[in-house]
Amino acid sequence: MESALGWINLQLSEISGIRNSSITLAFDKNDNLYAAYADGSEMSKSTVMKYDGTVWKVVGNKGFSDGFVLNISLACDKYDIPYVAYFDSADFGKAAVMRFIENKWQHFGGKGISLGRTVSSSIAIDANSNIYIAYGDQSYSNRAIVKKFNGTEWEMVGGRPVSDNGAYNISAASNKNNTLYIAYGEYEPGRKTSRAILKKFNGSDWQLIGSTDLCEYYINDISLAFNSDGDPYLAFSDGLYEEKITVIKFNNTEKEILGMRGFTSGKAYYISLAIDKDDTVYIAYSDLCNNKKATVMKYNKKDWETIVDKSVTECEARYTSIATDSKGEAYIAYINCSDHEKAEVFKII
Repeated sequence: MESALGWINLQLSEISGIRNSSITLAFDKNDNLYAAYADGSEMSKSTVMKYDGTVWKVVGNKGFSDGFVLNISLACDKYDIPYVAYFDSADFGKAAVMRFIENKWQHFGGKGISLGRTVSSSIAIDANSNIYIAYGDQSYSNRAIVKKFNGTEWEMVGGRPVSDNGAYNISAASNKNNTLYIAYGEYEPGRKTSRAILKKFNGSDWQLIGSTDLCEYYINDISLAFNSDGDPYLAFSDGLYEEKITVIKFNNTEKEILGMRGFTSGKAYYISLAIDKDDTVYIAYSDLCNNKKATVMKYNKKDWETIVDKSVTECEARYTSIATDSKGEAYIAYINCSDHEKAEVFKII
């Protein structure tokens, strides 16, 4: 099924330069849109842009990180201060967090947050502006670690690694009740398979949500979001269904598959999940069945429908990211590999 909705180009590509990667979107409390990416014109260092409804402006300066970055993650606190987390090549690949304050980007909580080189990273900020970072740490055999800044230093949440084995594609977020969740793929020891895992922090330890058999085969991507009640939704490429997308809603220990498992036409990469104020669920991804073009689908309470504009999706897209504002309007970003890897952002109307 296809929707009649269209896309408006916000023209970030006109100023983003070329050879970019790892783009991600976030809104502040006033619905100002931010885009963070590894800036190819700045040796793949971090750049953050802010859209005021008319034009894009650089937040601080371009290429503000110490070295090139990977796995960039972006969020804003209740004071509308933007934060980024990333793999810091200038610090042996350890996790880093920076925030824009006093009109400049500053390291938050010091450098070298992780013990070792990181695999994946995700920043989460709750309603009280508590700052968390999740990542896989090579010094812990790539197991997932979550740390919270306690006002003085970073402390490990739960006092131990979250995962039992190596983790990847880590996604952390806090719901409206300030409950912290983490989703990730976890490798099976001695096997060429992995599982999608969702856990929450119950105040003292990490609690498994549902069962660990969400996907008993290799998963390529994973994304986490919440509805207005604070219920978590998990989207992932489902290895049991040819790496097509499956989305699951969790309510306490119950789980509900939205539509059917593996509902996309083919394999999906760079999966990004968002839920608007009316609990409409959106999914954005790079569609391998359609020459890796950017695709957005939404769930209409019964089935998944594709939001199509052929003038937009004629390019190969990577690092797709989708976000919704407080009015329920959705925006998608991706790197346009058919146009010198420029950063693109569109509003869905």
